[in-house]
Amino acid sequence: MAWPTAREFTFKALGQNAPSYSGKVKSVRLLGGTAVPFRQSPEGLSVTLPEQHPNEISAVLAITFEASI
Repeated sequence: MAWPTAREFTFKALGQNAPSYSGKVKSVRLLGGTAVPFRQSPEGLSVTLPEQHPNEISAVLAITFEASI
């Protein structure tokens, strides 16, 4: 799987104004990797991926919320 050239992207469905808003995000990390910088806004949850791909298979983000949904 190709690593995205634009390292920052936004999940609009997780924005505070989205109908599917699930609550405040506590952390975001790559499975098999480390935490990734993020910010949550009314427009979405924006994450910044590292420059290096953490493994040869695929990139999977684990998103943890402040409260149970």
